[in-house]
Amino acid sequence: AGRFFAPFIKARDVAAANSKLNLAFVAQLFNDRPGLEAVEEDVAKELAGLDLDDAGDTREARTFKLWINSLEAWAGPNATDAVQIRDLFLECCNGVPILAVMDKVQPGCVPWKKVKLLPKNRHHVVENGNHCVTVGKKLELVLVNIGGVDIADGNKKLILAVMWQLMRAQTIDMLKQLKGDGTAVAEPELIAWANAKVAGFAKATSKPIRGLNDKTLATGRYCIELCAAVGGDVVDWDLVTPGATAEDRALNAKYALSIARKVGARVFCTPDDIVEVKPKMILLFVAALWQAELEGAQPGRRPSVMAAAASPTPPALRRP
Repeated sequence: AGRFFAPFIKARDVAAANSKLNLAFVAQLFNDRPGLEAVEEDVAKELAGLDLDDAGDTREARTFKLWINSLEAWAGPNATDAVQIRDLFLECCNGVPILAVMDKVQPGCVPWKKVKLLPKNRHHVVENGNHCVTVGKKLELVLVNIGGVDIADGNKKLILAVMWQLMRAQTIDMLKQLKGDGTAVAEPELIAWANAKVAGFAKATSKPIRGLNDKTLATGRYCIELCAAVGGDVVDWDLVTPGATAEDRALNAKYALSIARKVGARVFCTPDDIVEVKPKMILLFVAALWQAELEGAQPGRRPSVMAAAASPTPPALRRP
């Protein structure tokens, strides 16, 4: 090895466990002779196009992680700590956090006596995954071609699909309870409510949206005007831009989220979700504002769960 790249390291240094020299030796070894095959150009382009960050922590994954940590979901009736997620895919593959969220969305739906809270082998993990699928179907989630093995294997797309449906179900259920008549809230009803609020706002300049994938949402103005219609005099209009450039759109989106939280809406989407017009996240944004209005939106009122959800190292929540 010394003949190629590390002549200054002697055998006695390795034997003496000199940590600094050994680190330099391994680093130089990896740099000169990594033993890895070069990635083909077309494959490299595909990898670069993936929405991944830090080994698979996608933007959606971070959103769901914050949401789960804000729920105070308990893994069984005897749990002493609320579920707190740091790595969505790694920790959800044993099924327990997913079941805890399901039980939060619809209390009593999970047969905890059958769940392996501390799975000791793959059989237990797959069994928990099967319970997730069974309970999910009872909650009327769309779980076509999803099995317990997929969850146990940490299939990212399927776990994200399950989490999205649970997040949506919980948000809609909250709206149903707040409406008081027990009727479900469908997407067209959300759109109609948002358009009516914006149309009735004196300073509104945005046209009604046709759907949650309407490209005019990318400017961020519609979201700001909807926040203003819900929260009253909460917008500094000198900070609002026409949204003609990418920078202006990003500023508007950030401001919209800031205002939404100011009036008490529990929003977990990011500015990019608004600029890129992600229908799923726009739905949750609109639903959160409607919920805030029904609860009595007030400037400066922030939901108590937001502080815990935004913390990178949330404290353990314990039962009283």
